[in-house]
Amino acid sequence: MTSYNITSLLTGFGNAVSSDVTVSTALASPTTGLITTQISGAQTATYLFADTAGDRSITLGNGTVTQTLAIGAALDTDAVGGVVASGSSILANFDRLGIQLQLGGQKPAEGINPATDGYRDGDLNGLVLEIESGTGATFQVGPDNGAVHSIETTIRDADVARELSALARSQILNQTGLSVFAQANVQAAGVLSLL
Repeated sequence: MTSYNITSLLTGFGNAVSSDVTVSTALASPTTGLITTQISGAQTATYLFADTAGDRSITLGNGTVTQTLAIGAALDTDAVGGVVASGSSILANFDRLGIQLQLGGQKPAEGINPATDGYRDGDLNGLVLEIESGTGATFQVGPDNGAVHSIETTIRDADVARELSALARSQILNQTGLSVFAQANVQAAGVLSLL
């Protein structure tokens, strides 16, 4: 794997979050407040949330790597506990895992978007995100390891042998055409000199 300054440059290979809410149970946004999920280099696995009410932190892990984020400073406090303010959102960046979550506050239904109760400390406990394999790659383009400093694409590797053969064929045809053209000009000049 290619790396620079201890940061992997190409990881993930087009992996994606399963959109099936029976598999990725954390995506049930009307009850969890999870608005969007972005991944950058997240490995194929089942990621489990540990989100105890009242501790103002979220832990996410895949059985190999685990990361805990303290989100207390971003939460408001109401009569029940920590909550994302109504109509706003916060970002939870699990950069060691390559997963970034946008957690929203309570809001009414808007067009096709359903109403949501918003995120409350503890709502994600025991829920999962399933990362499925795919084709593509993630390119590290920024100074830090995180979703906002990378580009994910589903671009394919070129068949180098096929492309080099096609290039050689093209060059041979081009040179042959130029040679025939030059010979035709020489012969025409010879005929004109005889007249």
